[in-house]
Amino acid sequence: MSPTPAPAAIKPKLKLKFYSPDSTPIRVNLPDGRRLVVNEPREIPAAFNRAAMKAGCLTTDMPDAVTMAGPTTAASDDPITRAGLLEKAIRDAFNANDVEDESTIDARFADAFTRNGIPNVLWLSTYLGFKIDAAERDAAWGKIQKEIEDEDEPETTDVE
Repeated sequence: MSPTPAPAAIKPKLKLKFYSPDSTPIRVNLPDGRRLVVNEPREIPAAFNRAAMKAGCLTTDMPDAVTMAGPTTAASDDPITRAGLLEKAIRDAFNANDVEDESTIDARFADAFTRNGIPNVLWLSTYLGFKIDAAERDAAWGKIQKEIEDEDEPETTDVE
């Protein structure tokens, strides 16, 4: 005859404290007619838990919005966002410098290009607020130059 296993420890039910997210009273109703109001954090009977959640109540053991949002990535750490910001900065500088009269160039973009006509890495880093290198600049500038060339090419149509 085998020994009877010891009964598992019975876990007490977790008592949740419900509250209104904006401190306005929330009325919680059950189909059987029972009701209660939740405002400040308070324990409620277990029968009301699901109805309270549906009514918009929060519990004190829920993670806050910042925790639920997860870790944030700075724009300078995300390669796709970084490339997009870099391309936008170069386009802004190009458009600001694409004027007939040199005296009308926006002062913010005066040093955006080197004497060789390529975007200035130091200026871009300062403008964007994070450090970029020449390889990143060259990739973005190459893409923008290709777009500019595509815009300048006349459309050909086959008309006979």
